[in-house]
Amino acid sequence: HDVSSDLVDLLRPLPQVEAKVQRLEPQLSGQRYDALLEARFGSLPIELWVEEKTAVYPRDAREQLDRWQRSAVPPEADPNRHFLVAAHTVSPGARQLLVDEGVGYFDQSGSLCLPFTGAYTLIDKPAARTPGRDFELFSEARMPVLQAMLLNPELAYTVHDLASRTGSSGATVSKLMSHLEREDWVAVEGN
Repeated sequence: HDVSSDLVDLLRPLPQVEAKVQRLEPQLSGQRYDALLEARFGSLPIELWVEEKTAVYPRDAREQLDRWQRSAVPPEADPNRHFLVAAHTVSPGARQLLVDEGVGYFDQSGSLCLPFTGAYTLIDKPAARTPGRDFELFSEARMPVLQAMLLNPELAYTVHDLASRTGSSGATVSKLMSHLEREDWVAVEGN
């Protein structure tokens, strides 16, 4: 729960803001969260129901949003209750998806967005790079695979199919597909 503690440390120095971790691993409507933060922006009390992650990419943000929409209490039930994703890193695409749905985010680069009426806060810093996650999309080995996919974007591909079409290794195709899926650049069905 270091990420939630870092979030509280970032909120406390803001003007007219008080914040504290109320509970760790609380439940709301039968769903477990990593932390419940209580904050006060001037006279406005806010509950931040926090889900902590290591890294959040568009695919992860979409999955989290779907999970909340299926199981969470409607926002109208308590207008001071808000959801927030806290992570070591939140990609730019994931940030936009979360904000568009009225969900806040915090990452350890120091970025914070609380898109909530009466408490709107935006501290925007470049997303921190996840160690070991540098990925060269347009490498010599991956270019034939990308080209094959772009030439026939309407087709569904398997790793084996792309490897045999392009002469690339299955591992190269698999890593590329994982990256494209994480960035939400391809639609994935099944394995």
